[in-house]
Amino acid sequence: MPFAIQLCLIIFLYLLNVSFYVWTFFDAFALRNKEFYDIISMFNDFIFISCFLASISSLRKSKLISVFIFLSIPILYTFILILNFR
Repeated sequence: MPFAIQLCLIIFLYLLNVSFYVWTFFDAFALRNKEFYDIISMFNDFIFISCFLASISSLRKSKLISVFIFLSIPILYTFILILNFR
């Protein structure tokens, strides 16, 4: 895959992670089982920020596969939250 396409995909994944983080940040995200979501939402910051920092570290080392893996973890986490709480 050409480097330009990989770079565009990485930028798209960063923007997607930021938008998912903002979307899951608010209490209005949980339409079902709001009390349990309050407990789970404590881990949102840790998952999103740690994966974001790990992806930046991998990007500096030019490990592009690791960047894609670290950026896909919060996206999968968000989809699990959507299935359970929306």
